[in-house]
Amino acid sequence: MELPANRIWNVNLPKGEPRGFRLTGQDSRAYHDLVERRADPRSLPYYWIGGDAGPTYAKGAGSDAEAVFEGYASVTPLRLDLGCPETLARQADFHAAFNA
Repeated sequence: MELPANRIWNVNLPKGEPRGFRLTGQDSRAYHDLVERRADPRSLPYYWIGGDAGPTYAKGAGSDAEAVFEGYASVTPLRLDLGCPETLARQADFHAAFNA
């Protein structure tokens, strides 16, 4: 299956042998109110969100999380452009609120 330009496949694998593959949408998740400052192997700082417990997934129908928690490999097509054109179209409102 071929993807249009600026698209990628995101593949998530379950623990153990997958029962099969599912074409999925992206699930939503909630991170817990914990942000830790850590250091990478070069001693550069980065921030770990949610602590060691990790996020809580919604596991919506047809989602990548649902597939993985049911033992399937999820294959999710994603866009690389995460821009929000409807907000960018409101530049005048933004300017008025933040640069007045």
